[in-house]
Amino acid sequence: MSSSLSDRLLEIDNQLQRLAEEKESLLNERNSILAQQEVELAKHFNQHVSPEAKVDLFISYFKGRNDVYPFRWESQNGRSGYSPACWNEWKPKVCNKPRISCTECSNQQFKHYDGQAIFDHLKGNQTIGIYPLLENNTTHILAADFDKDDWIHSVKAFSEACDFYKVPHIIERSRSGNGGHVWIFFSQAIETAKARKLGNGLLTKAMEMYPALSFTCFDRLFPNQDVMPEGGFGNLIALPLQLEPRKLGNSVFINSSGIAYKDQWAKLASIQKINSTTLDSLLDEITLIDEKANNDLADTPWKKLSSIDNDVIANCPEEITLVIADQIYIPIDKLPGKLTSRLKQLAVFSNSEFYKRQGLRLSTIGIPRYICAAHVEGTFLILHQRVFIICRSSIN
Repeated sequence: MSSSLSDRLLEIDNQLQRLAEEKESLLNERNSILAQQEVELAKHFNQHVSPEAKVDLFISYFKGRNDVYPFRWESQNGRSGYSPACWNEWKPKVCNKPRISCTECSNQQFKHYDGQAIFDHLKGNQTIGIYPLLENNTTHILAADFDKDDWIHSVKAFSEACDFYKVPHIIERSRSGNGGHVWIFFSQAIETAKARKLGNGLLTKAMEMYPALSFTCFDRLFPNQDVMPEGGFGNLIALPLQLEPRKLGNSVFINSSGIAYKDQWAKLASIQKINSTTLDSLLDEITLIDEKANNDLADTPWKKLSSIDNDVIANCPEEITLVIADQIYIPIDKLPGKLTSRLKQLAVFSNSEFYKRQGLRLSTIGIPRYICAAHVEGTFLILHQRVFIICRSSIN
């Protein structure tokens, strides 16, 4: 190759590098300006602002995929669910449901998640959600879903964990009124794996405050996956403030005691968003229940979680009386919550089937991330006798 051609190639490569750096700089500046605009939008916000302003505020917090969103449907026989909103839905000779799924349909023409979709949701014309996992495996939100009978206690513990780490958040009573969501927002799209680590750490702390918190909660973090599954959009989560359930006091923002805020919009506007620097600092501070497991599971997914702290727990009783029957019953009414949580963690195993399917980017719906051989009933922690042997050796 001649010297002139080589020089020209080098010149092109250098120019491309400069353009890439300029593009990155402009994108960073753009994100900074957008963040400043959102802060300005939130100032002095209240329920009396225009509908357009409410839509703008809503979409600045509840960000998901822009190219598609799920909507809630109800059939005549009482069934209900969510499907991707599509302009071609049920059109004769165009829509192939239910023979072909929406994600595989060649005639798909999904509706975009935009201001009109949100306006119709807030107005009560439709009920929609978002797909929080973006195509590049990033997210703008983290949400924890609690739907057991003790959801209000679980929500309160998670909220207290957020307060402990100074994580801004907002609580929503769900559409049914029988559960709750805790929402955390980010000022820019961040790696989903990092967002989920934050949720993992907050749940671990919440379990110290409320030992009865079920390990199934770790399966109810949204986004539900670190990476986009093959042929799908990731798990959806329904959005708050839809008009019809609001009439019943549901799908609204509440405090940790379950009382709805008088001005829903002012409360939402007051929630600060976490930037990437703050998130990294939080991840350095929090305890992750499966940090070691996450690092090892690619090679040994059958191993029990083993990243339990060995620090000294204060205010432990000098002795406790156990009941040995079909299982081991440990009275916990006088135990520190941290000790009860620690004992529960010793009885938790990673589910190899979950991690195998996740590694293959297959759906993990209905497959628990963890298998827990302990549970709380009343004032007792109940352990399988084999697990108790492990606990006793760990305590010793």
